[in-house]
Amino acid sequence: MRDGTLVPIPNDYLERVYAGVLGKIIGVYLGRPFEGWTHERILRELGPIRYYVHERLGKPLFVIDDDISGTFTFVLRPGR
Repeated sequence: MRDGTLVPIPNDYLERVYAGVLGKIIGVYLGRPFEGWTHERILRELGPIRYYVHERLGKPLFVIDDDISGTFTFVLRPGR
């Protein structure tokens, strides 16, 4: 759009946005219990992941999170 020409929105745009948001939600919640761990630590302490890590570590799956709520703040525009 550098020359002012609008680029058409792909037909599957809604599916792409939905898939991206869904992937973010899954990653935030399921990855939270070992966020910041190195790959080596994950393998050493948890082994191959074939289970829900939060259960093994005794942590809640859902908590209030700005990573999730922040994703949707772009929808709110001033003056609307």
